[in-house]
Amino acid sequence: MAKVGLKDTLALLAKGYSKKDIDELVAIDDRMEEEKANHIIEEPAKHENQEIAQEHLDKMNELLAQIKEKEEQLAQLTQAKDAAEAKVTKLQQDNVHSNSAPAAAEAKKEEQESLTNMVRSFM
Repeated sequence: MAKVGLKDTLALLAKGYSKKDIDELVAIDDRMEEEKANHIIEEPAKHENQEIAQEHLDKMNELLAQIKEKEEQLAQLTQAKDAAEAKVTKLQQDNVHSNSAPAAAEAKKEEQESLTNMVRSFM
C-alpha cells in the first residue's frame, strides 16, 4: 500500500484535492505497485497498465486544471482583498484628516445654551 502521510494528505487537501481524489490516487498507485510486485509481463497486463497509466494521466490533467482554476480564484480574491484594504485605509486617512472644528463649535454652543437655561431656571 502506498503510504500517504498526514502531511502529504494535508498538502494535497490544501491544493484543492478532495479526500476521494486522494484515495483514488492511492488506489491507482497500489494497483501499479501490486503489478510490479507480481511481475506481470503478459500482453494483456501491459495493455491494462497502459490503460491505468492513461487513466492516471487523465485524472492528473483534470486535477491540474482544477488546481489552476483554484489558483486563479485565489488570485482574484487576493486582488479584491487588497483593493478593499486600500479603500479602508483611504477612508480612515480621510476621516483622520477631516475638519472636526464645526462639530466642536456646535457642541460648545449646546453646552453654553444648556448652562444658560440652567441659570435661568434659578432666577
